[in-house]
Amino acid sequence: MRESRPSLLLRVALAIALPAYALDQASTQPIAPGAQVRTITRHSAAYGLTARQKQGFDLLQVAQAEAAGLPPTMRAFVLWQVSRGYRRVDSTKAEATLRRAFLTTLSIEDRSPSDQYCGSDFCYVRGRLQGPILEKLGEHSLPQIEKFLPSAEPEVRRRFTLRLIEKYISGKHFDHAMDLLDQVADDYPYEQANQLMLALPAERAGDRLAIFTQALRHFDQDHRRSWTVGSDDLGTMIVRFWRQLPVPSVLDAVDKLLREAKPRGTTDGMQFTMSSGSNDVSLGSTYEYRLFQLLPVLRELEPMHAEDLLRENPKLRDDLQRLPDGMQSLSATYSDTPPAEGEGSEKPETSLPMLRQSCSDRGACCLRAVTDSHPRTDGERP
Repeated sequence: MRESRPSLLLRVALAIALPAYALDQASTQPIAPGAQVRTITRHSAAYGLTARQKQGFDLLQVAQAEAAGLPPTMRAFVLWQVSRGYRRVDSTKAEATLRRAFLTTLSIEDRSPSDQYCGSDFCYVRGRLQGPILEKLGEHSLPQIEKFLPSAEPEVRRRFTLRLIEKYISGKHFDHAMDLLDQVADDYPYEQANQLMLALPAERAGDRLAIFTQALRHFDQDHRRSWTVGSDDLGTMIVRFWRQLPVPSVLDAVDKLLREAKPRGTTDGMQFTMSSGSNDVSLGSTYEYRLFQLLPVLRELEPMHAEDLLRENPKLRDDLQRLPDGMQSLSATYSDTPPAEGEGSEKPETSLPMLRQSCSDRGACCLRAVTDSHPRTDGERP
C-alpha cells in the first residue's frame, strides 16, 4: 500500500527536526574525556558523533533520499531544511544540499496572480523559497549566490544583487561592484551607486563619471522618472559630485531633472518639508523641490540661467537666502566624501533627511522629509 503524502511529510519533518537538534548539540557540547562514542559508520567516525547524533545524521540522509519523491515545492523545502542539520558538521555537504535545493526551485510552477485560487500563501512560492536558500548559501560562499542570481526570481535577484554590490564596496572590490550595478533591472540602485562613487579613490575619476553616465541613462529610460524622488536619487548624486564631474554632463542631468518635474508644476499634489536642527524648508511641488536642490549648482555653473529661474519662482529666492547651499545647508551628509568615523553619532542633527510618503484616499501624495532623530550606525538603512 502506498504511503500517504501527509504521512511521508510528517516523517520527513521529524527526520529534519531531530538531526538538526542533535547535530547542533554535537558542535556545542564537547565529548567528555573517557566517554564512549559509538562509531557505526564512516560518517559518525569522521565527526566523532555519539550514537544518538549518528542516528540524526542517518535520518538526514534518509530525509534527503525520500525528498526525491516529493513535488518540487516540498522537495526544495526539505532539502533546505536538511542543510540545516548538515551545517554544523559538514559545511561542504550543507552547501551542496543548498545548491540542490535552489536548483529544485526552478522546477516549481508558480500560479499566476490572476488565478482565482491564488492566495498569498500559494503564489510566488518559488521566490519565497529562493530567498532563504540564497541567504544561507551566502553564508558559505558569495560567488555561489552570484552564480545562481540569473536564474532567481526578479525580486530575489534584485535584492541579493544589491547586497552583493554593498559587500563588494565595503571590501573595496570596486570593479566587481560596477559590473553588478548595471545588472539591476527596473529601478536603478541610486543608493548603491552613491555609495560606490563615495568609496572610489580620487584617481578613479573616470569610473565615477561612468557611474554617473549610467545613472543618467537609466533615468532617461525610466518611464516613472518624474516620480523618482528620494534620499538617494539622480538629484542627490548631482548635489554630491558636481564638482568632480564634467560641466556638460552635470548641466545635461540638471536640465533633464527640471524638465521632467516642471510639467507637473504646482498642481502635482506633492509637498516636501525638510528640517535639520533650527533650519527647515517647505516646498509645494516636485518642481520646487528640484529647484531648491539644484539651483545652488546652477548658480555656480550657469548664474544667468539660475537668476532667470529665481525670478520665475520668487519663493525659492527667500528659501535660498536662508539656506544658500540648498540641501547641503540642511545636511552635511550631502558631501562628495564619506563621513568621518563617528560623525553620524556626534552630529545626528545633520544626518541625512529621510523621505516618507503617505497618500490620501484621493490619490494625492505628500512626501515629507524629516531628519532622522536617532544616530545611524554603519550599515543601517533609514
